[in-house]
Amino acid sequence: MDKKERLKTIVRIGDILDQSCKECPKNKKSSTKVNRYCYIHCDLGKELKELGAKLDPSEFTVFHYHSYKARGYLDKEICAEIGMSKRHMVRFKQKHGLIKKKIQKEENA
Repeated sequence: MDKKERLKTIVRIGDILDQSCKECPKNKKSSTKVNRYCYIHCDLGKELKELGAKLDPSEFTVFHYHSYKARGYLDKEICAEIGMSKRHMVRFKQKHGLIKKKIQKEENA
């Protein structure tokens, strides 16, 4: 992600927080359950989570992966979007059981 895209992402996060989250009756900073509500049920909360993953690819989760796939992204497009190498994507998918690790064929003697 280049600086211009990063800045756009940060501005979008700020816009969502200022225009929607401040006025939301579910937004109570003292409760952690509200955060779960936002990320699970609220479309803007889900978007915030995705935007956060764009800013920090190390925070990329299975939720993010499935979200991109549901929108028709290919793995290489996800990698380009969040700045992850293809090799790292394969390792991520293996770690989370999204693909099986390569199994070497047994040689019969």
